[in-house]
Amino acid sequence: FNFDWSKFETDISKDVHLKILQDGADTLTISSAFGIDFKHISNSTWFHTYALNLKEEAILLALKQDSLNKYKRLLDKSEIELYKDLNCPRIWTKGKQYHFGESMNDFHIEHDILSNLKAYMNKDNEFRTPSQHLVVNTLLNYQDLCHSSRGKGISEREIMEAFTLHMTNHWFKGIRFQRYCEYLQNSYSLKLKHKNISRPKILVVVPFKQTAYQIGELLNIFASTNPDQEDSFFNMEEFRETFYAESQNLYKNEPHKSRFKGNCDDNFLIGASFITTSIDNNLKHKLINSGMAEENIDGQLVWLMNQKELHECDIIMGSPRSLQKLDRKEFNSLMAGIEVVILDRVDVMHFQNWEHILYIMQHLNIEQKSSDVPFDELKDVFLVDKGPSMYRQCCMFSEYSFEELNNLFLTYSTNIRGGLQCIPKVNSLQSILGKQDTVQVDQLFEKIIHSDPNETNDQAKFSYFKDFIYPRCTETHERFIIFTNNIFEQVNLEKFLKSKRHHFFVINEYTKNPKKILNEFVRTKKELFLLYNERHWYYNIMKSKDFRVDQYIFYSVPEQPDLYEKILVRANHNLETHSQCKVLTIVTKQDRLALERLLGTLQTTKLLKSSERTIKY
Repeated sequence: FNFDWSKFETDISKDVHLKILQDGADTLTISSAFGIDFKHISNSTWFHTYALNLKEEAILLALKQDSLNKYKRLLDKSEIELYKDLNCPRIWTKGKQYHFGESMNDFHIEHDILSNLKAYMNKDNEFRTPSQHLVVNTLLNYQDLCHSSRGKGISEREIMEAFTLHMTNHWFKGIRFQRYCEYLQNSYSLKLKHKNISRPKILVVVPFKQTAYQIGELLNIFASTNPDQEDSFFNMEEFRETFYAESQNLYKNEPHKSRFKGNCDDNFLIGASFITTSIDNNLKHKLINSGMAEENIDGQLVWLMNQKELHECDIIMGSPRSLQKLDRKEFNSLMAGIEVVILDRVDVMHFQNWEHILYIMQHLNIEQKSSDVPFDELKDVFLVDKGPSMYRQCCMFSEYSFEELNNLFLTYSTNIRGGLQCIPKVNSLQSILGKQDTVQVDQLFEKIIHSDPNETNDQAKFSYFKDFIYPRCTETHERFIIFTNNIFEQVNLEKFLKSKRHHFFVINEYTKNPKKILNEFVRTKKELFLLYNERHWYYNIMKSKDFRVDQYIFYSVPEQPDLYEKILVRANHNLETHSQCKVLTIVTKQDRLALERLLGTLQTTKLLKSSERTIKY
């Protein structure tokens, strides 16, 4: 950077922005009037929100539009066809710019990270699958992504590799950007507005320690800068001791085994930091005084497991429960400068406490009244109302799509670079209905048609049960198991049945000895109703033979299709002794995504468009 300042006009005093774009510094050159080429920093590619505001200085960049156009184009038909081949045909996009890299080398990945990636995957220039290629492409374009088809064309491991690669790349870009700014300040005494309002830039939210352990191991591989060094983090062994655990083999059936493998502790909070002499002197002294590190730790990576040290982290990784327990003022301060937020295994967190997820997303990038960063060094984006949220990238990954996830993504996907949402179609043969060729029991689906536009989905469902389903139940004098999705639906039904002076049993995720309650319900034959919460099924093993009654009502379409499948098997077996056995499901338009997993996309569309209120299969 040996600038000849005599070439610059002295009367240029207006604010000028040096924007180092993600698309590559090689496409940026100083205006031909000055003839200074920036190609020698072609590897210095940065997240597009990094912008230097140079006052009273005259570095003028000319963007060659013809060169940039090849990187920016609409999502064309060929890419949509590729998504169709991957069983992800329903694509929601916003934003017009979309860069598609043909191979690993086409993406702007840090050189060391790219070398580690190729060595790890044992491939020269290709990703494992086309699906992984597309996910990496969207992430590195800094577009929002909601991917709801884990296991369908792309494995959980491949998704984890994709977003860990992205977060490592973003992390290292930020580190090099800070060093670059320090160089400009020290060499030319420039006044740069280059600092975040808080240090943490990446937030990763995962349900269990096992997932955090897998991400940490990948981060350790991708972040390696010294081939002779076994681990990138100097306290990696402590991380492994804290987060790794062998599976306890408590479950025999496959859904539960894959769901709860490894360390299933959901109470953890950890940070990752890059030790830099200029900004980490206090942290450095703490680590040395505690005996955790030697004096020469400059430029090393470290895991910080003390909650008080989170302000000195670049990456924060934790469970929804632990993040929600932080003091609100401290949480807002930590999350004020978040640039990338990643939510992995959202389907699992949906069954933990969804309110925690909503709390986290609501309190990201909250405007701070005060900051330790000098005002004249703060990025312009933090001086604009809702500026940080417009440059924040949200990435959400789930095994399947559900209504709350869609609402979350559409609400908090405010990235100006746009977003991509993939919702897979469910083939009829892959659905529960398609797998049950021998099922003879009647499956009834009753649609609720909203008459009051001000009525919520829960209110409409409760009114329908009270006015139509309940009278039929009391007339038959048979026993019913009513399945609910959450505790709120169950509480509403409890209050209603108590008002009718019914005795009933209740099983939810907090119930002890559920099998004993089920056996008592079957044996006594006095109580008409048993209220069963789907969340109990999610965390516990129940055999289908335990549900020995003749009438089953799904108050809501179950999110877990294996529950519906088990009940169908049991109901089909009950036909041998009771010819009137039925399975009834209450359906609304908001249940479409869950219903597709039971019937398939095509049958669901026909059911919802049908003029008949009751559909029988």
